Amino acid sequence: MLFENNWLARYPRPNACIIDPGSEFKGEFQNTLLRHGIECDSTSVKNPQANATCKRLHQTVADVLRSISYTHVPRTYAEAANLVDTALATAAYAARTALHGTMKMSPGSIVFNRDVVLDIPLIADFEVLRLRRQASIQRNLARSNKGHVSHDYQPNDEVLKLTYCPHKLEPRATGPFRIKKAHTNGAVTIRAKPYVTERLNIRRICPSVTSNNHLVDLLLQLA
Repeated sequence: MLFENNWLARYPRPNACIIDPGSEFKGEFQNTLLRHGIECDSTSVKNPQANATCKRLHQTVADVLRSISYTHVPRTYAEAANLVDTALATAAYAARTALHGTMKMSPGSIVFNRDVVLDIPLIADFEVLRLRRQASIQRNLARSNKGHVSHDYQPNDEVLKLTYCPHKLEPRATGPFRIKKAHTNGAVTIRAKPYVTERLNIRRICPSVTSNNHLVDLLLQLA
């Protein structure tokens, strides 16, 4: 209902809606999208780029709610609503005034060309900020790839799908599945069932020993 009242009633109907695989977006929410003819596209597990900003804001809201609820316990519905509004406003203020680790400036300062906390004019050089962010991305990428084993997935290769947070006695991977198509953005499409395909990031799969015997040590690391 919130999605219908706050988005569909004010803005043009979107072609698709990207959601995460959480339980709050299952069932009734997907039925709402289907009723309005909106395509439902769910993100994969362990995809921090999709909702990293939302997760950080939610964590800030939770921290504020935890500290305020212990010092000022709400007694009525109005007090509880005021507490939530205060937490949301505090989280928004923190996000706008926090110093970005890469750009060395706060988002509010970049937008308004003035420091949000102090009465100081600031001039943001967007080209320098872009180059600084790109350099940080390249450093993080090189550090992340340092421990990776180079392997190019090709169509018809057999892979195993890694299990997310497996229990002690649960298998670490399922499969093997055959790759139907390899994409240029670090993802592959596998044949999950005879008439079902699934697109996965290469971080969620590993080569199968049946077709890649030289990568057996990768599977042994899963245990």
